Amino acid sequence: MGQTKEVIEKGRKFQKPILNPDGSFLLHEGEEHEQRDNQNRSIQGWVKPGTEFSFDIHVTNLSKVELGAFLWLLSLPENHYHRFGGGKPLSFGSVRLEIDAAHTHLHDGHGLKEIYTTLDDMTRPEANRDEIVRAFQEAVRTSYGPAASFDQVPFIAAWLKMATGHKHNLPTHYPRVSVHPDPAGENFRWFTANESGDQVSLGNLANDHGLPIL
Repeated sequence: MGQTKEVIEKGRKFQKPILNPDGSFLLHEGEEHEQRDNQNRSIQGWVKPGTEFSFDIHVTNLSKVELGAFLWLLSLPENHYHRFGGGKPLSFGSVRLEIDAAHTHLHDGHGLKEIYTTLDDMTRPEANRDEIVRAFQEAVRTSYGPAASFDQVPFIAAWLKMATGHKHNLPTHYPRVSVHPDPAGENFRWFTANESGDQVSLGNLANDHGLPIL
C-alpha cells in the first residue's frame, strides 16, 4: 500500500500509485513515496518557519472606519494567522502580521488642519490607533443590530475561524467521491454527482463541518 511505479509519459517521468484491490491507494510522506503525474507539482523551495519579513505600507484618504478595518487585520489576537493562497486546499502557508508601533505614524484630518491653520513648525499630532480600530468594530457591530458583539458578526466570525483553523481536524482536500484520493485525478466526479443530487454547498465557515463524500 502506498507504493509507486515509475512510468514515462511524453518523455517525462512520473510516479504512478500502485492501487489496492479495491481501487484505492494511500498517500505516505517521504521522497520514496512521491506520486507525480501531470496534475500535480512538487514544491522544491519554501520559506523556513520563523522567518521574518518587514515592509512599509503607505495609505492616504481612508475614512476612520476603513483605516480601522485595515489596522484590525494587522493586529489580530494571538494564534491568528493570515493564509497565503487561501483558495487552495492547503494554501501556501500562514503568516503572522504585526504592526511595528515604533515606526507607525497615523494622522487624521484634524491634526493636518491644526498644522495648516497655525502654520507653525510643529510635529503632526498622532491619531489614536485603538480609537480608530474601535470605530471600525462599532460600525460593524451596530450594522448587525445592537445586541450582536463584534466577534459574533457572521463575516467576522468566519474570518476569525479561517485565521485560527478548525479544532476538530477536518481533512483538507478537494471534494471527492471516495475517502481515498482518486488515482486518476477525476475530482470533477464529485461536482457531477452533487449537481444531480442534493446540491450541497459550503456552509458558514464559522461552524462549517465540511462537505460530504458523494
